[in-house]
Amino acid sequence: MRRTALCCLLLAVFTQVVTQALGQEAPRRFPLEQRFVVTYLNGQDFAPRSLTLTVSRIPGGKGLRATGFAGCNTWFARIELGDGDRLAVSEVGSTRKFCHRERMRTEAEFLAVLTSLAHWRIEGRTLVLSGDNATLVLTPASRTAQL
Repeated sequence: MRRTALCCLLLAVFTQVVTQALGQEAPRRFPLEQRFVVTYLNGQDFAPRSLTLTVSRIPGGKGLRATGFAGCNTWFARIELGDGDRLAVSEVGSTRKFCHRERMRTEAEFLAVLTSLAHWRIEGRTLVLSGDNATLVLTPASRTAQL
């Protein structure tokens, strides 16, 4: 048992060293169970609006779901990750509280952007979600709380 664990550890280290030596970046996995805060939407500062996103597995292994805060209501959606950096958001819904007009406008814009997203990437600790007409930049909630 210890030999197997040691072999796996050595293989992982070797793979990382070879990958870095060849100038290739190790593949990254989509960050699950991590709460993110939207800091920018299409270059506009959204950090004060406290919009959030968390992607987690649906119990029973039936895919992924996203949840978060949209400015007034809690939102939810189905997430599908494809080959490479592909991402699809569907079945977006939310609770139905009513808030001030500006918050409702922010929420409507954010929820509309979610369904247009098609790609994801990690830049350091930042998660970037993008589509044809929108780019969301998100930071881990713990880091945002320190700012």
